[in-house]
Amino acid sequence: MAKFTVKVRSLYNELIPTDPIQKALFHTKFWSGDIRNPDLIDTDDDHDDEYSSRKAQEVAVEIAKDDALTRHAISVMIKEELNNASSFAKELTANLDNPLEIFQFAVDELEKAPDRRGIQFLNDLLSAIDSQNNKIVNECIQYARKSEIFKRPIHKFVSQAVQRFQRISLRLFQSERICLERRNQGLSIIPISNCLKVVETGLKIVSLF
Repeated sequence: MAKFTVKVRSLYNELIPTDPIQKALFHTKFWSGDIRNPDLIDTDDDHDDEYSSRKAQEVAVEIAKDDALTRHAISVMIKEELNNASSFAKELTANLDNPLEIFQFAVDELEKAPDRRGIQFLNDLLSAIDSQNNKIVNECIQYARKSEIFKRPIHKFVSQAVQRFQRISLRLFQSERICLERRNQGLSIIPISNCLKVVETGLKIVSLF
């Protein structure tokens, strides 16, 4: 079996791109569990659903060191439908000196794209910036709102915005283990700070539309 494992590893090494941008595409294009960890194949525990996400983070750090490479990566990736780019976006923006400029560049590149397949990647970049630097996220949102991408009739986006708001709210309440329970005395109290977090997040989402 050892020979088989070595052969599998060698095949991975031959097939996996070495160019940083192509590596980024490879590890963000598919869902996180679609690419298996070659070092765990033929072992008792070969489940590693975060393998591609970790690899995407590694290459994001490499790309972020070079502004020209970063812009080239954005211009390529914004044209693709990426299903696992959130980890890449978080690591990239965390290592940039100019995340606002890069986000604005991403918006401009998406405008030039033949279609809007990269809208999810743009959302991943915005979410990453929001989680790391609230000081500039409003500038990012305002810049995006000026784009032709978001100038379509609002009714096409309202239901999507509401659904996203509901999902984020549910995750926040679950993570904080907050629940409403009907009792004889009435409803239990929810900390106001958590409610404000939900409302603030929802407003940021809706403001894009």
